[in-house]
Amino acid sequence: MTITEARSDADTTLVTETLDAFLAEHDPTAMDDIEFRGARYDAGLAWVHFPKGFGGLGVRPELNKLVETRLKEAGAKPTDPSTFFMALAGPTIVTHGSDEAKERFLRPMFT
Repeated sequence: MTITEARSDADTTLVTETLDAFLAEHDPTAMDDIEFRGARYDAGLAWVHFPKGFGGLGVRPELNKLVETRLKEAGAKPTDPSTFFMALAGPTIVTHGSDEAKERFLRPMFT
């Protein structure tokens, strides 16, 4: 097994375990969508490739699809990745913004 393969397996395991724990505590069909999305952000399941503490888990971006699929199966409303905020503003802020800007904008943007 290569280092890349081992990291990929660890990333998938982290996302799967985080999703399992999150869904055990947060039923998307019983929560207000904004409240659910806030809890999702706090759990690192907004943009999984973003750093921990800023809506992510620091894993590879392809795992966002796993998150969306699992949450949809659980009854969550879909997240539209093509919106300005999701596709452009969020990644720009996380890449170029200060920690203050990330704290100020990312969670409200996602929710």
